[in-house]
Amino acid sequence: MAEAMLAQLIIETQQRFDPELIATVHHGIGHMLPGQASVAIHVATAHRVAAFDACRHLIERIKEDLPVWKQEFYDDGTSLWLKGS
Repeated sequence: MAEAMLAQLIIETQQRFDPELIATVHHGIGHMLPGQASVAIHVATAHRVAAFDACRHLIERIKEDLPVWKQEFYDDGTSLWLKGS
């Protein structure tokens, strides 16, 4: 489900910024440590400003809509499932 959403977000970004834009997005899966990079976005386009704007658009849309859940573990031994944001 998340991969289909990422593909749709890339299409949306191409339509908004540059039809020739090429983008890939990789989201971490599994156990992630605090502070560890969980998303990698690569954008290529003829113009630098469009590339940066497209990258920012993608990360903001991922934070808003990507169906990612995370389980946080606390020092007291408890854990909680949260929708990623």
